[in-house]
Amino acid sequence: MEEKNLDIYGSALIPWERALEQLKAAGTETQDEGHPHKTYWLATVRPDGRPHVAGVGALWVDGKFYFTSGAGTRKSRNLAKNPNCMISVSLRDLDLVVEGTVVRVTDEPTLRRLAELYATQGWPARVGDGGLTAEYSAPSAGPPPWDLYSVVKLHTRFTPTNLAVIEKFKVRTVVMYRDLRDQCVSRYFHVLYDSGHRHHQYYKEVSKEEGLSHCIEITLEHYVPWIHGWQPLVAQHPDRFLEVRYEDLQVDPVKVLTRVLEFYDIRLPEERIAEIVARTAAKTKFDLRANLRWRSGTARKGIVGDWRNHLTDRHVQRFKDVCGKFLVELGYEKDMSWTVVSTP
Repeated sequence: MEEKNLDIYGSALIPWERALEQLKAAGTETQDEGHPHKTYWLATVRPDGRPHVAGVGALWVDGKFYFTSGAGTRKSRNLAKNPNCMISVSLRDLDLVVEGTVVRVTDEPTLRRLAELYATQGWPARVGDGGLTAEYSAPSAGPPPWDLYSVVKLHTRFTPTNLAVIEKFKVRTVVMYRDLRDQCVSRYFHVLYDSGHRHHQYYKEVSKEEGLSHCIEITLEHYVPWIHGWQPLVAQHPDRFLEVRYEDLQVDPVKVLTRVLEFYDIRLPEERIAEIVARTAAKTKFDLRANLRWRSGTARKGIVGDWRNHLTDRHVQRFKDVCGKFLVELGYEKDMSWTVVSTP
């Protein structure tokens, strides 16, 4: 999970354990015991792109949020079209925002368990008609039964726990990566221009070479294991995991998007997919500073092989020492003789 402090003053990252402790405590607290009521806010997107926010009764269980919603409500209809969402809550001494995508929960054991947990919170829920039901719910919830959803975090690193969640809910997963050297350069400029990032002030104070060296260490520590963890599953279970390389997306976005859609059993005419790609490209502004200022994206240049314009011989040697062979395995280099100077 990627963590970020949203303030603009360069404050240190708030440890996830602190938020986790308060989330777990919130799941056992009741108003009868004198604890204040907590409202969890669910943000979704309408089909026309307008945002929608609604309060939900959410529970944090086994490292993820669960919430209920009636099938006919605005939020459920939004999620049926676009499963991306955001849940926010004000905890004891911090405000938390979690982004992810929803999966509807239908297996009986999980429904029963969540019904019991809701009951301990004062809502007498029970399992019925493929969801949860009760004598009453919030006025905005619509009539029962209420569907149970789980929020699954995107950009998830490989762990046995995360894999168990994916397998439990039968989530087809796209594993996307790019040349780690280009990823490193992209991260450097992102942090340099993002005043809210925890490393922003440091990158402003040190030289570009030192900033990139720091980025390389983060890439080697986090992103190399990320690819290493998911890659075997792509080979073992191609029906459940799809590998997408950023470089292939750059060369032929229509072809790659077609593969992704077919992976999710979505069939569209090629001209329709080409239209989607063209519309997205037309409204994407490759101005990182402006995008970060207005929180409208993180698009920069996206040039394949741009690392040659920024990394030094020292940077190259560090990559070779730790993941040179891995870059060869991924097909980004033919052998270990690569340098910052491009060879024909």
